[in-house]
Amino acid sequence: MAHLTRDDILKLARLSQIDLTSSEVDQLVQDITAVLSYADFLADRAAQGADIPPALQENRLRDDMPRAGFKAEMLRCAPQTDGDFFIVPRVLKGS
Repeated sequence: MAHLTRDDILKLARLSQIDLTSSEVDQLVQDITAVLSYADFLADRAAQGADIPPALQENRLRDDMPRAGFKAEMLRCAPQTDGDFFIVPRVLKGS
C-alpha cells in the first residue's frame, strides 16, 4: 500500500514553493495516501484480470463547457502586456 509521510509532503511543498500549515500537511498525507491506495487497488484488480465495477469507471467530472473568462481583467491588472499576452521577466539563461 502506498503511503506518504509528513516528510514526503514537506519535501514536495518545499520543491513546489508552497507554504503549508501543520494541519494542511496532515490532511494532505491522508488525502494523497487515499488516492495512491485507490490507484494500487485498481492496478491490483487489473493485474488479477478482475473486472472493475462500472461504478468505478465513471468519469465524474463535469462536462468541458466553454465559459466566459476574465482575461481582459487579468491583462488590465498585469504590470506589462503586449496585446493579449503577459510580459514576464526572463528566468532562464540562454539565447
